[in-house]
Amino acid sequence: LVGDIGDNATKRRHCTLYLVAEPAIDRNDLKRKVDVLRTLRFTYADGPHNCESLAVCPSTHAIFLVEKTLRPTCAVYSFPWPEDDTPQVARSVGKVLLPIATAMDISADGNRMLILSYAGAFEYARGLKKRGRPP
Repeated sequence: LVGDIGDNATKRRHCTLYLVAEPAIDRNDLKRKVDVLRTLRFTYADGPHNCESLAVCPSTHAIFLVEKTLRPTCAVYSFPWPEDDTPQVARSVGKVLLPIATAMDISADGNRMLILSYAGAFEYARGLKKRGRPP
């Protein structure tokens, strides 16, 4: 899943996700084109947000996004994997205490989320409760 989700000016009306088949890596052909299997459009329920962090939960198939902000907390948004191409609405499902979220991933069992920021890596258990501190 590739996200066109950045919005430094926080003015975009909608964002787009592209589902592509993961290509085999060929070090001699790093500019290979991939076919888009599906295009998913969405908006945020409370208006535009800048975002770089995107992940799909393997156990629920929900899509999660974490806004990139200079504030000490970043909002977490989610929407279910869409059944069709109807534009979706990402709704706030919580906040995480870290600034400037830049990337994220969810464990294969869906029980842990790792969010990267300029301040380090932060791990959250299901329910988005923080575990541990950054180095």
